[in-house]
Amino acid sequence: MGPVLDITADDQGWLMQTANHAPLTQEDFLRALKKTEEQLAELQRQLGERMSDVASLIFDAHVLILKDPGFSGEMLNRISQGVAPGQAVCDVIQTYVALFSRSSNLTLREKIHDVRDLGLRLLSNLLMHTAENADYRGRILVASDLLPSDILKLSAQRAEGVIMLGGGVTAHIAVLARSLCMPLVILKESFLTEAEKAQGAFVILDADQGNVLVNPAADVIQQYHSLLETRQASALLETDVQPVTVTRDGHRVRLMATINLLSEIPMAQRVKAEGIGLYRSEFPFIVRKDIPSEEEQFRIYRKVLESMPEHEVVLRTLDVGGDKILSYFPVGVEANPFLGQRELRF
Repeated sequence: MGPVLDITADDQGWLMQTANHAPLTQEDFLRALKKTEEQLAELQRQLGERMSDVASLIFDAHVLILKDPGFSGEMLNRISQGVAPGQAVCDVIQTYVALFSRSSNLTLREKIHDVRDLGLRLLSNLLMHTAENADYRGRILVASDLLPSDILKLSAQRAEGVIMLGGGVTAHIAVLARSLCMPLVILKESFLTEAEKAQGAFVILDADQGNVLVNPAADVIQQYHSLLETRQASALLETDVQPVTVTRDGHRVRLMATINLLSEIPMAQRVKAEGIGLYRSEFPFIVRKDIPSEEEQFRIYRKVLESMPEHEVVLRTLDVGGDKILSYFPVGVEANPFLGQRELRF
């Protein structure tokens, strides 16, 4: 909870317009390309250290797109033919956005965010433009069309939470927000009046229930304060959790954790879970543009197993199909996709 701040300004439009009129050269583009690759490598490193998780693979996919001859190679080809570097970047980005937007596959349409993210980063590096490193401590931010790198930036700038306008949450945004413990709620349209925006209305962002409360009454604020205090008190009780669970009438019960992301393992360890009853192995596949290599899967599964020495760990076979579609794997027509080619049959 906290005062709201609207940050829906069109940085993309400003960058594109400025880059199109800037006197830039092919050498400037090559410098920006190298800088972009270095930034993506640093983002991968930081995420790997913070989460050691599938979220770090998101920017690995960005590197693959960046190095694709049909992406940066096409930009360089246009520049060599006399097109201004800024215009070349914008043209190729728009080509890919149009291509993905025509797809009937939701996951492919989400790739629009990846190419836009890369385009903005390339344009920023072309102009050597660095956005102000704001401090959003205690603020609830309102934004639209968030990109994966935006979530990382807002987390570093200590935002309390984010309200995203005008669309559904993408797989990448969802994975990153959850891994970074960033409360996120999606709304179809703006919920603030111009006066509320100007005055910085007080907002309660309830990401658990998916509710946004604007200028709530004092008793509602108090209820949420009580809820937060209860959560903090329950966290202090973690040290009192016993390693073995027994019912009051003496029956032994094993309490195990369900893990979606490796970032959830520390919590399972703190509350002394007696193993992992289910690790959902599909996440490394969902956030990628291709099947993760055996080595990449091995590293993730090893971390899961090493997190629970002496305890049982269950790794579920790959659960794709139905509502979990891989953009890079063709899906055939099935009478019931939820009972179709999944797991071992895949």
